[in-house]
Amino acid sequence: MNNLGRNVFFWLAIGLTLIFLLNAFQGGQLGNVGGKTTDMAYSDFMADAKSGRIADVTIQGQELTGHFTSGGEAFKVMIPNQENVVDRLEGSGVRITAKEAEAEKISAFSVLLSWFPMLLLIGVW
Repeated sequence: MNNLGRNVFFWLAIGLTLIFLLNAFQGGQLGNVGGKTTDMAYSDFMADAKSGRIADVTIQGQELTGHFTSGGEAFKVMIPNQENVVDRLEGSGVRITAKEAEAEKISAFSVLLSWFPMLLLIGVW
């Protein structure tokens, strides 16, 4: 029985390591692939949009991403609650695209973390 406990612990350690590495590498790939995305304040974004420095925006939930007209640099802005960005951008010449908000993602690490106490009890038993 002692040998079985060591095997379970060994495979559990390997599984945790793989999940950790998977999450670490996925986190690095979630950003903008083409270049760096700049976080900016909502008020700065609105000032840039009124002055014509914004080329396009994509609204997805409470997050707005887009590109500047000069150089095409990417930016990201969080939209305040109860703010109607489309109405405020009307007439500014900004191309607006809307996407559905993504559902909250459940990572394998969070599932494993929530199940870890039960798995540990079963392993010890």
